[in-house]
Amino acid sequence: MTRHIRLLGFLLVLFASVAAARADVIAYSNFGMNNAYAYPSFVGSGIIGGNMATRTEAAFQFTSAATGPVTSLRLALGTNFASGTAVVSIYGDNMNDPTPSLLTLTLPAVPIFDPANPGNAALPVTVINVPAGKLGITAGQTYWLSVAPGAPNAVGVPNALVWFDNSTGAVSRFAQRTDPPRPNNDFVVFGNTTQGAFTVLVANVVNAPEPASLALLGAGIAGLTIVRRRRAH
Repeated sequence: MTRHIRLLGFLLVLFASVAAARADVIAYSNFGMNNAYAYPSFVGSGIIGGNMATRTEAAFQFTSAATGPVTSLRLALGTNFASGTAVVSIYGDNMNDPTPSLLTLTLPAVPIFDPANPGNAALPVTVINVPAGKLGITAGQTYWLSVAPGAPNAVGVPNALVWFDNSTGAVSRFAQRTDPPRPNNDFVVFGNTTQGAFTVLVANVVNAPEPASLALLGAGIAGLTIVRRRRAH
């Protein structure tokens, strides 16, 4: 009995170490403590759109600090329309230009604020979970994160977004394009601009369990099962 308890304890410790190795890590973030960002702030990172109006896609350049599959994105977004939807994309980088497109996700709802009376409490951070296996990024490589407002709804209610500035002073290259797009749907890239607040999280594959650890865990479980069967007989 004591031997079984020891084996079970060892397996639990090993399993805990395997589970801990799967924790997400920050590939990039410009939020302050406790996800703080500049609120209210309607300058620099505003994204506008609406019925019969020009929709603008805005993108900020960032360099990943970690390697792994992207698991989630966190952004400081707000809208003053009930139909506030957003399209969030990640692009590669081609000589400081956002290309090619690597991932596009649709966000069905953006937190609502009143531009005339924004209040003192910041809006909740928007979290987008990325389906497993959609995109992997590499430490030291440069990417772009973009946000665009979704299209107006079926009855033409406009859609306007604000991507609130970060509060940590982070700046990067900034790119814009319009819809209807500029010729060839190209971005116009500007110099250092205060970034909208965002975080990119990836699964931690650097510290993932080694094959030997997984094999040992499997062997231990199998051994415990055999012992329990013998006791049953």
